[in-house]
Amino acid sequence: MGKQDSLYIDKEHVICVEDESDFLDHFKPLAEAMKKSLIKQKKNVEENIF
Repeated sequence: MGKQDSLYIDKEHVICVEDESDFLDHFKPLAEAMKKSLIKQKKNVEENIF
């Protein structure tokens, strides 16, 4: 499982790599899908462990 923290480029976890102006548009749909998947996986793990 990837680490969700690596999606963010600021300490507040607000700005993602895909939000940068130099991020190529044709990669944005894939990046968004991957981000949603990681968030869902993290939620599932937290629900099953805690």
